[in-house]
Order: sequence, then C-alpha cells, then structure tokens
Amino acid sequence: MIAISFKTGYFSFSKFDYACFATSFLGLILWIYTKNPLYALVLNVFVDAMGTLAITRKTWLNPGTESTLAWFLSFLVAVLNVFAVASFDISNALYPIYLVIGNGLITTVSLKRKN
Repeated sequence: MIAISFKTGYFSFSKFDYACFATSFLGLILWIYTKNPLYALVLNVFVDAMGTLAITRKTWLNPGTESTLAWFLSFLVAVLNVFAVASFDISNALYPIYLVIGNGLITTVSLKRKN
C-alpha cells in the first residue's frame, strides 16, 4: 500500500501538514514515555485525528483526490464495528466511535465537494 501511494498518491506539504506531523510525533513520544495503555489509546486517537484533519483538509481543497466510495465503505465498517464492542467503556469504545466520526467526516466532505 505504501509503494502504491508513492506512485499514485498526492503529495503537497503545507504548514498545517507539518504541524500535524509534529503533533503526531509528540503524541508517539508521550505514549512511549507514559507506558500507560489508556494514555496510549487516547494519544493514538489524537495522532490519528491529526491525520484525519489533514486528509479532510486536502479533500476540501482538492476535490476528487480521495475515493468517496472507499471512505464510505470505511465509514460503514466503522459503524458495524461499534455494534461489535462488547462493553461500552472508554478503552473499548473510544477508537471505534472515533473512526465513525473521522470516516464520516471525510466521506461527507468528499461528497459535498464533488457537487
């Protein structure tokens, strides 16, 4: 997947992209430092959210650079995943719920910008 993204991907770096990268790197360092699974989960969601914001921004500014179908299917999978959560506490439900929100956001922006 990484090799394909280098061949067919869209590359453009702004100050926002560098801020996302720096924040993601900081989150990884904090995760290693804390060694707490719940902190790691929360930081992982935060790091992932930074990437989601970058993709959402790119999709808004450059419509058609993301596959609406792929993001919609990812959104549906995330919704189904929420129904598979055994117990709704923060450690079990945070990431699946975040994926519904993040994938839904990208899907919505992708649909809206294609019109």
